[in-house]
Amino acid sequence: MNGFQRRADIDGLRALAILSVMAFHFNAAWLPGGFAGVDVFFVISAYLITRIITSAINDGTFTFTGFYARRVKRIFPAAFLVFLVSVLAASQLNSMLLPAAKFVLLSLFNHFTSDYFTQDTQQNFFLHYWSLSIEEQFYFIWPALLVAGSWVAGRWLAPAQRTRALMVGCMVIGVLCFALGEYWVRDAGQQAGVYFFSIPRFGEMALGAFIALAPTSKVQARSRLEVLSLLGGLLLGCSFLWLAEQPYPGLHALAPCLGTLLLIRYGRTTDGELSTIARVLAWRPLVGIGLISYSLYLWHWPVLAIARFVEGDNDLSMGMMACLLVLIVALSVLTYLGVERPLIRSRLGFKAAFTGFAGLSMGSFALIVAMTGLEALNLPPIMGERYTNLTVNGQNIHMTEGWVAPCWEVNDLDPSKAAVDERCHIGAHSSEQVLMVGDSHGAALGGFIDTLAKAEGFSVTAYEVGGCQVAEWGMAKRVPAIVLTDERRAKCAAMLDFIEQNHARYKAIFVVNAFNLFAGAYDVLKKVDGVPVDLNEERLHRFAAKTPLYFFHDAPVLDRSMQHSPLLSRLGLRLGAAPVEHGAQGNLQVKAMVARIANAHWVDLAAAYQVLQDSSFLHDGLPAYADTNHLSGRGALALAGVFQAQGGCLLCTSVKAGKDGMALSGAAR
Repeated sequence: MNGFQRRADIDGLRALAILSVMAFHFNAAWLPGGFAGVDVFFVISAYLITRIITSAINDGTFTFTGFYARRVKRIFPAAFLVFLVSVLAASQLNSMLLPAAKFVLLSLFNHFTSDYFTQDTQQNFFLHYWSLSIEEQFYFIWPALLVAGSWVAGRWLAPAQRTRALMVGCMVIGVLCFALGEYWVRDAGQQAGVYFFSIPRFGEMALGAFIALAPTSKVQARSRLEVLSLLGGLLLGCSFLWLAEQPYPGLHALAPCLGTLLLIRYGRTTDGELSTIARVLAWRPLVGIGLISYSLYLWHWPVLAIARFVEGDNDLSMGMMACLLVLIVALSVLTYLGVERPLIRSRLGFKAAFTGFAGLSMGSFALIVAMTGLEALNLPPIMGERYTNLTVNGQNIHMTEGWVAPCWEVNDLDPSKAAVDERCHIGAHSSEQVLMVGDSHGAALGGFIDTLAKAEGFSVTAYEVGGCQVAEWGMAKRVPAIVLTDERRAKCAAMLDFIEQNHARYKAIFVVNAFNLFAGAYDVLKKVDGVPVDLNEERLHRFAAKTPLYFFHDAPVLDRSMQHSPLLSRLGLRLGAAPVEHGAQGNLQVKAMVARIANAHWVDLAAAYQVLQDSSFLHDGLPAYADTNHLSGRGALALAGVFQAQGGCLLCTSVKAGKDGMALSGAAR
């Protein structure tokens, strides 16, 4: 092990860490604090890396190229193998995951990941790469700091003081990082994401580095060895059993980290004497598990996540979990024997290792871009499926297929005109005009409104801009940055200007927006509670004084993409979906606002959506949704049929009856 003897008890400690993590991921109730096994890995990794680097520095043999060649061979081949398998699975099952997966290749995935403890994350095939991203960030930073610190200490301090100075530096880093972690976990606005932050984990690694630098006495009293290693084991055991979902990491992470430090420091002496706990950890079956722990970590999560996604349930049966465990172990053993061990033992130098790493990174990046950007690249969908799950920026490239939205994000709307030109008209050919405005959810509902308008005999002028919220009077405050473009801002401003100048010319205004994504007290995209939305009620009051406003019940947000997977279709399987928790908060908030505005109405589609939900949002065997929140063209028509069958209509007595004579069957104030 590069200048010092490999310790079997540390391999056993790795086994303990991976077994605790896997137990937690299989069923959190089995080991409520099992997630702390990742902290054990962080401490072990920092301890070993620091020992390797300082040993080489002291011998005068350290080179950055040699260090990084070993790291690349150790980490990336197996990680890329599992990553590519996960990418292929996501392309067939849930390509909404693919855009963020690109950050795995940049070692930044932990900064683009949300709350570890939510149900949503259990079906994210790439989630486990957050910890590898942090380790890779540590590997980029720590060698340079150690070399620089050793050089400075060598110039200004006596030999006996150099190591002590480096230890003090580790302690300072550790204290600062833990303090920041504790501050963040106590900050309500940071709690969801702090689990994945790098800085608190760097504090854990600083502790591992500290113990690596601490000199080990040749002989220690047996009683001291036993007591302190036992204390370390108790700290770890208590962490696994009782940490549960405390604000984490913060100061709570000290328990598993200190337990790991004690087991490393007092597991054995330099003359090879082992404590009782260290002898247990050095048991050969545990050592064997420790040797494949990296492959176990890589494989166990995507196998579980894919199974949960296909099953549509995070709670898997015992029989299913037993089969998955066998599969995970088999894949891990094959990966260790066929990928990890041969490359670790290979004589590949820095140039060859880095070239391979760069090639795999660029190839993987290109693969994901091809799968998420086919439309931008003017390439046809490679699977040739009508409902392919390939996406552009996380949305289906055929999302708008079947939509009735002729003026979706047009570039030449003139607010001074009394009406948009003929291309924007849907519904019946009638002199009675209704203005329909909204965002992509409005465009997705176009087929529904077109069907109802034709049945009821009125014409609709429809205009929609992605992310443009009429109730907020501007681009939605929580719209993703990828939607919030300058071009869309300009189009949104033009649409709102058109409403401002022309609202009084229409018999009614239909507002169809993504309330459940961009309004409400819960941010569905970021999974954060208590996010305020500034609804522009004063302006809406003014509009409603002249023209009735109709706000349409927004579509439920689903827990999975509704695309028809080409792979599963060949197996005769189809995927259904269910609404996510908190997914109706926006509807509730906007409905409450509507009740406060005279001459404003709420078009309640809850009963119609419930019929679609009862069939897992499939209609005639095909998805009623284009992704997780947009109706497909087929879905909008299906919703219209259900709504009419339930006796619903929009303007039942026709707009010819006048603003005060409109019936609201199927709608509520």
